[in-house]
Amino acid sequence: MIYNIADQLAELGLSREAVHFQKILIISENLSGRIIGYSYEKLAYYYLIGGDLVSAEKVLDYILKYHPDIRTSYKNNLYLKLGTIAYLNQEYKKSLDYYLNLDFLEWSSTILNPFLGEPISINSARDLISMAIWRSKSSFKAVDALKSVSTPKNLTEDDLFTRLRIVQILMNDEPDVAGKMATEITFLAQSKGWKRVEYASTLLNGFIHYKKNDLRKAIIEFTKAYGILRTTDPIYTEEWIRLTGLFYSHKESKSLKTVKGALDQAVSIMILRRPDDMLLQLKNYLPVVYGVREFTDAAIQYYAVHGHTMELLGFLSRLEQKESMGNSAYPNTLVSIIDTSRRISSFRGFYPGPKEHLTSVRSEIRQTEVIRLLEESDPFRNQEIKKSHIPVLSVFVRDKRTYVFWKQGNSQELELKEIPSESASSFTVQVVLKSLIESLYKKDNVQIYLNVSGMESFDYLKKEFPEIDFRFFTRFSKKNDNFKSERIYVCDCNHTDDLPNTNFEKLPSHILKEINC
Repeated sequence: MIYNIADQLAELGLSREAVHFQKILIISENLSGRIIGYSYEKLAYYYLIGGDLVSAEKVLDYILKYHPDIRTSYKNNLYLKLGTIAYLNQEYKKSLDYYLNLDFLEWSSTILNPFLGEPISINSARDLISMAIWRSKSSFKAVDALKSVSTPKNLTEDDLFTRLRIVQILMNDEPDVAGKMATEITFLAQSKGWKRVEYASTLLNGFIHYKKNDLRKAIIEFTKAYGILRTTDPIYTEEWIRLTGLFYSHKESKSLKTVKGALDQAVSIMILRRPDDMLLQLKNYLPVVYGVREFTDAAIQYYAVHGHTMELLGFLSRLEQKESMGNSAYPNTLVSIIDTSRRISSFRGFYPGPKEHLTSVRSEIRQTEVIRLLEESDPFRNQEIKKSHIPVLSVFVRDKRTYVFWKQGNSQELELKEIPSESASSFTVQVVLKSLIESLYKKDNVQIYLNVSGMESFDYLKKEFPEIDFRFFTRFSKKNDNFKSERIYVCDCNHTDDLPNTNFEKLPSHILKEINC
């Protein structure tokens, strides 16, 4: 077997293949009577970057149970990883149970921060523990635990982060106290030249000012944060957090010229990188109430209310595509490399060895492939919907609301119908769909965006208007004339008794890769 083939596959983003070959290696080691914790740690890492947190946890737990004569410092390393995995999986009580097994009397510089891949101090480990206490018990107990942490005479940046965690926990219940603490931390960090904690405290202070409706100060903090790290520390910088703060603050201050710019940039980052709430809470002190879901809802509402119909269509189509492309939906395809690559960058401290894999040639190949996959899978890239002379219908359902986008063939205007319904098959949505088709001057062809809601709409409209040729498309860019139309095949579930025979039927419509202009 090729030396380190599992590592090489993981560097390419092929996490499942890495798991397979690492298991083969472990079996060969076990047959020789050895249980090597390092090999199991690698297996857990491959599971983790593949998105299988449960299996990663089981493997690390197996080392603790069956590896003979484990050193205390090595146990600390495993318990820190286990507690972090459980937290990311939103199992807060289990996370706390793991963390409480840490022995701070036997701490080692070889124990790494799970996200940064740098040595982690005892106070920084306690900082992580406080989050598990907060989410599993109460904010008061978490703050008490952090206050009990002794601050050394020679203050370090890690020690200051412990105070910042108190600010994060207190900001909802006591924003005034939290704000004063954040300001003090920022000034102290500036005097010491500690850029990371200054950056994190500035962002957190921005959210505190926003919560207190002091929008001018919030905007100043979020704007100032950009100049603290800029591009000098890409491992720690999270531009998405800063941009969402600017969006919220400008939106409430009615500064509409600036708000859309911040929103568009935050949406772009969100589509490319899919921020993880749990990770950002632990690593970057993101307030719990300003996560991905809250931002998504606010972005959709803003685009809809202010008439940015094209931007809303692009956001919803890309968001739906991104969610459907998660590893759970495409477990054995190249598409999974996108999320795997993101996790490799996020979980630097979980790999049990040197970090050359982050800068290797194979890592560069993976990143190039990710860019290609993102471009290829983007349904809204180079969109030309306004140029279409054939009517275009797109339907999306999100959070108990249905969004119907409609463009007449003889118009460049894109209409939006927002309906309080959680199904495209509901009566209220069907009434709207029927009225749109009836409004057509020329009833011969209609293009429907291919997603679940689109197929439900197609099913209804084809029955209501059998004389119209309804066609699906999967991309809003212009149709390539060289592209061959294909028919959709769906399973005929009424004849499942005869599975060996063909039980797939053709839908009476063509599927086009691009929009037909």
